[in-house]
Amino acid sequence: MDQAANLTSGTSTTLAAVIQHWHHKAAPRKAGVEPLPDEPKRAYTGTRTDTTELQPSTPSTPDKTFSEPPLREWPHEPVPITNEPVVERCLDTVDVILCLLPCVLIMKAGLCVLASEIDKAHVGPSIDKTSQLTLRLIEFNNQLTTISTIISIVIVSTTVRRYALWRAERGTTLGEIEQLHASVSLTATFKAIWSLRRFTFTGVALIFLWSWYYVGSQAATREYSYRNSASFGIQSVAFLSPYAISPFQGDQIDIDKVSPVKLTDMSARYHLYSSFTAGTQKTNVQGARAGQGADIYGATLTPWYGPARDSSSLEFDQKEWLEIPHMSDQPVMSSIGTSLYWMNRTQGANAWTPQKMVGSFTYEVSSFQANCTAPFLSTKPKPKGSLRAVSTTMNMTTMPLDLNKPRELYFWNWVNDTHSLTSTCDMTNVTVRIDAICTAATCKPTRMKQISTSPRTLLDSDVFATPFLNSLLLACGMPQHEGDYSTFDSDNGLVDLKSDLNENRLNSPSLLEQRSAEAQFPLSMSVTRYVNTYFTSSQMLSFESSFQDDLAVNGSIAPKDNSDFGFLTMDGAIYNPQYSLSWPWLMMDILSNVVLLGAAICALWLRKHTLAPDIFGFVSSLTRDNPNLRLPEGGSTLSGFERSRRVKMVRVKIADVEENLSVGRVGLTQVDGTDVKDLEKGRTYY
Repeated sequence: MDQAANLTSGTSTTLAAVIQHWHHKAAPRKAGVEPLPDEPKRAYTGTRTDTTELQPSTPSTPDKTFSEPPLREWPHEPVPITNEPVVERCLDTVDVILCLLPCVLIMKAGLCVLASEIDKAHVGPSIDKTSQLTLRLIEFNNQLTTISTIISIVIVSTTVRRYALWRAERGTTLGEIEQLHASVSLTATFKAIWSLRRFTFTGVALIFLWSWYYVGSQAATREYSYRNSASFGIQSVAFLSPYAISPFQGDQIDIDKVSPVKLTDMSARYHLYSSFTAGTQKTNVQGARAGQGADIYGATLTPWYGPARDSSSLEFDQKEWLEIPHMSDQPVMSSIGTSLYWMNRTQGANAWTPQKMVGSFTYEVSSFQANCTAPFLSTKPKPKGSLRAVSTTMNMTTMPLDLNKPRELYFWNWVNDTHSLTSTCDMTNVTVRIDAICTAATCKPTRMKQISTSPRTLLDSDVFATPFLNSLLLACGMPQHEGDYSTFDSDNGLVDLKSDLNENRLNSPSLLEQRSAEAQFPLSMSVTRYVNTYFTSSQMLSFESSFQDDLAVNGSIAPKDNSDFGFLTMDGAIYNPQYSLSWPWLMMDILSNVVLLGAAICALWLRKHTLAPDIFGFVSSLTRDNPNLRLPEGGSTLSGFERSRRVKMVRVKIADVEENLSVGRVGLTQVDGTDVKDLEKGRTYY
């Protein structure tokens, strides 16, 4: 930013110098005064010097006779420091434009207030009705960062340079002039203050003036902008509890809630979510949105509490929180996320509506977790009592005598008529606390912390486990023949392994063991995700009917009377896209433009009350009264650029101008027929 500021400041300084050039070139015509031509007339006196030849290096002193340098038309008559009326009017026009630019920006800020009033009702679903005034202002504000930078640098640098010249004409310290001339940006101002050790009111004023350049460029883009919601605040939200009742729970299955029609609805929901997050059996690459941490409807997914797919080390902080830097690398426990319901206070204390929220929140969730052994190639037949023609079977083993050990799930998968793959999975219940953030695009977890791991789950009950697992397998598809694949078979981590077995690519025991070990984690992950997804689908099914009725009649629900819901507070707001006016940034924008307007007016006043030519910061200024250069008398009224234009063919060099003495002196000297002495290492100089 500072490099850009210096570059733009240098450009504006060049423009100011060009204007000064026209200022002094257009002096009134008097007797004995000839207007300056644009090109040299090649009318020289004295000896001509070929400036393109390289000269030998020989010492020279100021007492030697120099050949007269090739100069443009040099003023030999007294010249008044005045402008012709045309040039004066051009300079006035430039200064008036500099004064009008901040006024235009102030008017633009007023239009932002008008546009905000026009479109204050065009929010949310009706944002497409936004007026053209708002759309054009937003587009203009996006470009204004660069435009405001250029305007600020031109006005402020012009004012500071003119103030330095005005102070020099009336008499001041060399340090103040140097500080003013060096302050071409905010960082350059700090550098000049420290380098010159000038901690004065002038330095404070320069810092104040240049600070508005940064404030104004930011305020221009922030005063009126697109936002995803209103201002954040503490919001009360509800979510479906992980302990919500499933129709498969209880001493006796509720036949009405698991009727064929209900099961069909549950299976459809299960497929809808599962197909969105399902990937290949080796890497489980999920969809783009799921890779960001949300399900098909944007609800936050629960990450797998353990190593990522790439087996990278876990990133725990000092409080045992597991950071989730990339959800695309993290498996998920379920394909159904945690949806939020917002408390609508306008409809009553217990009125809750499903809403898309933006903001951050923390919640707890419990899930099944399967820790499976590596699949083992077996000749065991399908377990008795399994569903016919289903290529995958999952049954619960007998309860362990040690209640501190989890009950195991027996997994059987058909390979061919003689072989199958089997595995046993420890089924535990994991409770985690999750920090999540929701944006307009999606929700995602940022970190998680394990609260507890219990070996006891709902699968301990055969009354729950048997119908639940059978329904899960049927939901994956209804094969017509033994070995037909269901949706579960395409994403259980065994497809590549089974393919290698059928094509006889695993002839050695070591290779078979290696490939089986590679399939262990994808199998555990798949069983976990499918069991949790189907279980959550059944939880949603249990209250879906009354839930939809309440929404249809009242537009809201009353979950405080329902133990299936959990409650939390979040720092956020409902997703409600809008074009919002920020009054603090608007006032900063107006104030910065008022400061620029004051600076532009000061620049105009300073030019009207300054006669001295602008000679600061030019190399040609080193040729004034320099005994090492032989220039004709006169030319003291020339500005820096005008003087440079006239002596641009003179060859000069920084060299030792006291080469005949034991101690040298560094200076700018003329390169003519006799060479000058180069600077030498080891030689001392005054």
